[in-house]
Amino acid sequence: MATPYISVTDTSTFITTEPETRYDNGHPNSPWRRIAIIPIWSWELGFLAVNTIITGMLIGITESGSGPGKNEVQPWTVLNIVFALIALGMTCGEVMVFVYHELTPKFFLISTVAKMVVGIIPIGFQIYVAQTPWVHQSNTPNIAYLYTAFGFSIAEYIGYIAALVYGIYVFKNVRNHMEGLYSSYSADSERTRLTYSYT
Repeated sequence: MATPYISVTDTSTFITTEPETRYDNGHPNSPWRRIAIIPIWSWELGFLAVNTIITGMLIGITESGSGPGKNEVQPWTVLNIVFALIALGMTCGEVMVFVYHELTPKFFLISTVAKMVVGIIPIGFQIYVAQTPWVHQSNTPNIAYLYTAFGFSIAEYIGYIAALVYGIYVFKNVRNHMEGLYSSYSADSERTRLTYSYT
């Protein structure tokens, strides 16, 4: 006899023997609500994309500490862009999985936590650099870059926090729903067994 398996399919959520799990983002039984998840992704994608473009352009106006007018690229400014691109790719990955109805709460949470780890690194760099002579090397250009990069990093992190809260909410709802289905299935199985034993 096959082991019962809870499946969330295109049309409904039910107990089946088929080991397949699908999360249809358009069905009322789906754990995802577009009204919540799309604004979160829009926030993240918007700030990540603009951050990558603007900070990339601002690198050209910053000056290094090797001397006045020396526009040598600082490693940490490149890391800002690299980490933003990584987070941008991860968010796009979430959207693609969602489009193909395969976005699970666990995957979403893991991806969100990974983005939070990636996102905290540039913030740490920016706080550290704010205490160094580099910021005042040429007054306006370096300070402008630092404030811009820090502002975008904080905005992105707000999106990650919102995604984490929503992901935990969905994860708990799905887990409680699954436990309820298992309990219902177990009770039905027990009643069926008792019925057969008395007949």
